[in-house]
Amino acid sequence: MPHRRRIEEGIKASAVVLVALSPHSAGSAYVTFEWAYALGFGRPVITLKLADCAIHPRLEPANTAQTTCRV
Repeated sequence: MPHRRRIEEGIKASAVVLVALSPHSAGSAYVTFEWAYALGFGRPVITLKLADCAIHPRLEPANTAQTTCRV
């Protein structure tokens, strides 16, 4: 099964999707596809902000659960 198909199937089978945000992940087209796919399937998305970075408007607190991790 192709890699993307396995990711899609995993998202569909998940009760919730956790998105770990960093400057790198926030700018990744692949990460954006994954959380957008989850939202499109009605899966709750929880964002975990690991570092200071821009957050896509669809991932703002009104649309998802959000927390910040201080390491």
